[in-house]
Amino acid sequence: MSEAWGAIRPAAADEPMTLELIVPGTQPADPQYLLGDPRMIQIGGDRRTRLHRRADDVDGEQRPDEYRGRPIPETYTWGSRVGGGWMRGVWLFLGPFLLMNLASWMLPQADGTEGRGRSHVARSYAVMMRLLAAALTVQLVAYLAEISMDLMVWQCAAASRSCVEENTWLLFLSPANGSWWARPGPSLALGALLPLFVIVLMARLGQRTWARTEALRPALSGLRPECDEGPFGPALSRPGFWYGRRQVLRLRSAHTTLAISTLSLLLLAALAGPGRKDGSALFTGFEWALIGLVLLAATGAVSEVVRAGRSERYLAAGRSRIAAYSPRLSMCLLVLTFVDAFLARPGWVATGRLPGIEALLAGLLVGEMALAAGLFACCVPFAARRMHGRVALRGLGGPVVALLACWLATIFSAVLVLVVADILEGGRTPGLGSIAGPLPLIEAAAWGPVLLVLLAVVFAVAVSVHHARGVRHLRFVVEHDYQGEAPDLLRSDEIARAHSSAALTETVPVLLAASGGMAALHFGQIAISATDAFAYSRRFVDALAGLGTWLGPLLYALVFLAGWAAYAWPASRRSVGLLLDISTFWPRAAHPFAPPCLAERAVPDLQWRMLTWLRSTGGRLLLSGHGQGSVLAAAAAFQLAPEYRRRICLLTYGSPLARIYGRYFPAYFGPSQLRMMEEELAIWRNLWRRTDPIGGPIAIDTEFRAVDSSPLRDPLAFGRTSKHPLYAPILSHDDYQADPVFAADRALLLARLGPRMPSPRPRD
Repeated sequence: MSEAWGAIRPAAADEPMTLELIVPGTQPADPQYLLGDPRMIQIGGDRRTRLHRRADDVDGEQRPDEYRGRPIPETYTWGSRVGGGWMRGVWLFLGPFLLMNLASWMLPQADGTEGRGRSHVARSYAVMMRLLAAALTVQLVAYLAEISMDLMVWQCAAASRSCVEENTWLLFLSPANGSWWARPGPSLALGALLPLFVIVLMARLGQRTWARTEALRPALSGLRPECDEGPFGPALSRPGFWYGRRQVLRLRSAHTTLAISTLSLLLLAALAGPGRKDGSALFTGFEWALIGLVLLAATGAVSEVVRAGRSERYLAAGRSRIAAYSPRLSMCLLVLTFVDAFLARPGWVATGRLPGIEALLAGLLVGEMALAAGLFACCVPFAARRMHGRVALRGLGGPVVALLACWLATIFSAVLVLVVADILEGGRTPGLGSIAGPLPLIEAAAWGPVLLVLLAVVFAVAVSVHHARGVRHLRFVVEHDYQGEAPDLLRSDEIARAHSSAALTETVPVLLAASGGMAALHFGQIAISATDAFAYSRRFVDALAGLGTWLGPLLYALVFLAGWAAYAWPASRRSVGLLLDISTFWPRAAHPFAPPCLAERAVPDLQWRMLTWLRSTGGRLLLSGHGQGSVLAAAAAFQLAPEYRRRICLLTYGSPLARIYGRYFPAYFGPSQLRMMEEELAIWRNLWRRTDPIGGPIAIDTEFRAVDSSPLRDPLAFGRTSKHPLYAPILSHDDYQADPVFAADRALLLARLGPRMPSPRPRD
């Protein structure tokens, strides 16, 4: 490794200095390994992001003659993790929020769709995404209230003596106990503490992650170039793209206000609803006044969600007064509601289900389906036009992922409700025992895990068959690639399996389409069950719901384990780990409680480093990125002005820029955007392997030059050779530097960085 980084070529006397800035991927990268020297010095950064050089290169700029013909190597280590294993499990538990945020960035851009028409569609799409994300937050609070306020307090403790006898831990809330807490008002207030605790926890988590990422003002903000491509140029070049401080603050405030207001309204619906026998006009007037104030606060929060768009063309750093005070106002109203609940109400008894909960859940279902339909309406015109062949689901990926997020949130929440109801009923079927049980809507939603497992089994079988067929076909391709080698069926099968496994990445759109179709059908079935428009067999309903309550906790455990082991094994790193990598790349434009955007720290860091070095030395820069690091490198290059881009060579390897980002986020990494960047760089070279499940070709080659290399051979040798006395490993996504082609292409790029480096071609 050290020979590669220290290779010296003949240099002209007037050749400027060159910095090689290496941006590794998400797999833990040791600077000692990357630079081939155990003596590393940290020259900048903190515990999250760091710049390292070899000890001999720390003051390289002061000794320019020693670096004629070779670069000064430097690594940028970025915070490629969203926390420890348990924290990743938490983020996956909030998977619907994660998916909703991803969906907000998936609006396509078909050929020729520019200007005001697309701008209006994009605004409508973004507003509906933010509203749908807010609905998910309200839905979470509603289901938690269904558990603690309706099932535990209202139905079991307050209304059913037999239920309390089976759950003695609720005895202090029973009217038979005669205690102050046993009255419906105080017991409901006590039940509201569970959703309130979750609200405070999410708000605190959102505030901490916001302070570590979005709240950090980008360096050199005054010198960031304005978008030089006109009002509808590439968004990644806009100065405020990686500074979402104000938007995330506004969204977090609005979501917190909506969540607290939802809790207040559920309490007030019970306090002012049926079951009251006191008939006090004073109580009734006070409660209706509180309801009006809470509705006013909720309306303001919804308005804030609608108006909290992104300000990418400038750095929006001011604080919003509404964002600062609306959560405090809603909390004050909740405290007043608690005070009202503690007041005595003689003769008030709890009957049936908690007032208002059924209307709230049904309204959320209708609202989410209406917003999802609106998202599809926004994307259908793009899907109907001629789209680039690499765009996933013909541009409908965003609405499909949003629908999938709503479905997952609904079914997992419903399963949790049924599990609690089953515990309260002592194992009897909920609704057939001592309490009314969950709503029919919730029982129908609890079928979801069964459908999810069925879909997973069918997809796994189909993928296995496809994989087996691919191995049989690719065996002959492998034998052709390694002509002249002694036949070895086991070795051929091993390499063919690696090729076929890497190609399985292309089946993800099929899985998304199938999941979206399943979600739409299940939502239709939930709506039918909620309206009693179709009489299901009770035995059939109970069997599916019961099976769902068994499968649901198992899926919960699998989700947590998947997050904990996201980067432990190659298979999990290329699935769950990749999902987390992609989710932490995009700013939180839809949901403030999604995983934080690590790129809002990394991209300005890289921009600062490149810009300051180029300005201070007048030199050239070789930007080298692997995997997710190549995406960060490209995003940072987009941020630089053209006069700086033309002094940069870009070397990417194992890059998901086109294969994943260009396919699912075409408005930002589509062929036109990548071609625009390639035209302004000095040169761009991309290395890839057919065995790599993440990286792939950029596929924007023009008549002037090719960006992509030929696919690298993997493994380097088929059988045993003098250089490889043991079988050469199949590297897939890892260790591109081990291939001789890497050193050759790197040397080619360094040669192009000489004094006669060509300027970028003029654009049409």
